[in-house]
Amino acid sequence: MHSALYRALPNIAVIDYDEESVVFNALTWDTHVLNAAAAQVLAMCRDHGCTLAEVTEALQHCLHAQEARFASAHAMETLDALQSLGLINPVNTQPPPAGV
Repeated sequence: MHSALYRALPNIAVIDYDEESVVFNALTWDTHVLNAAAAQVLAMCRDHGCTLAEVTEALQHCLHAQEARFASAHAMETLDALQSLGLINPVNTQPPPAGV
């Protein structure tokens, strides 16, 4: 599902504190603390949705030069983590097959 568009769920509230963000999920009553990179990805998902490629590009600018080559792996891990926390979901942007 990494070619999908990821969007944040509507039931979350975000409060930014310095380099971190606190995220409250009103549906589950779970609260999470996100680092700056994860908070940036969540913001991208909230604003307009984002793809793996867009997250990879954004993280390349956040990471130190020696870590930038791992941006794609960090992007996949961040999207997977945010999805497992119930904060984002992939949105199917492909039309259904004909006849379905």
